[in-house]
Amino acid sequence: MAYPPRVHTGYVDGVLGPLILTGIGLGMVIAPSINTGTFGVMPRDAGVASASVTVGQQLGASIGTSLLNTILALVHGYDTAFWWTAGIFAVGAIICGTLLRRGPLYAKDTPAPRLAGARSAETEASPAISA
Repeated sequence: MAYPPRVHTGYVDGVLGPLILTGIGLGMVIAPSINTGTFGVMPRDAGVASASVTVGQQLGASIGTSLLNTILALVHGYDTAFWWTAGIFAVGAIICGTLLRRGPLYAKDTPAPRLAGARSAETEASPAISA
């Protein structure tokens, strides 16, 4: 008696790897995005900035969950949904890499921190003063 074909994926092959990858990716994204979203905000506006970041995070999570549930309902198995998730994260990484500037964060009204041992042109040009 022939049975209809079914999709079979083992836990280690189809679930564990994507879960680990998702956990690492979220760990590398959540804290820097919240830090970037609230960086340089005046203390009196910190609550509003934090709330805005949280609302954006919640909206993204709810839209992402509904999108992935729709994809999961239309296609077969978690394996395909995990690949879609990886693709969505890759597109998000490309967008963030395009939009966010490189380098450390520092407020525009304060000078950038200087590296230890770095000498400025003024220091090199001025004569040594001996007491």
